[in-house]
Amino acid sequence: MVGLSRTAGEGDWNGFRLLAIDGTSFSLLDTIENQSSYPQPRSQKAGCGFPVMGVGAVVDLSGGVVIGTEATRLTEHDASVARRLLDHLGEGDLLLADRAYCNYHLISNAQSGARTS
Repeated sequence: MVGLSRTAGEGDWNGFRLLAIDGTSFSLLDTIENQSSYPQPRSQKAGCGFPVMGVGAVVDLSGGVVIGTEATRLTEHDASVARRLLDHLGEGDLLLADRAYCNYHLISNAQSGARTS
């Protein structure tokens, strides 16, 4: 990975800083502001549920430290959120991800250090 420079640390794996990227979601308080920014999933009946916010994160696996997050609407795909998290990768990083992140555009941008969507 190209980008941020760093020195090898204790928690490295074969000389690489081991990072993971994934997404999750949270139920929020049922306020007008939250409903407008993070609407309820369509599976919930109107007025009977809570707003849900999606979150994408990059985690340093050597210590479980979250090094970057992005809040999203639940309807946004993990791969599009990941593009906004690429700035947290640097030279010497090895990124683990599930199949939601398996697309050429994202992998190419992560490897080349390009930060475009």
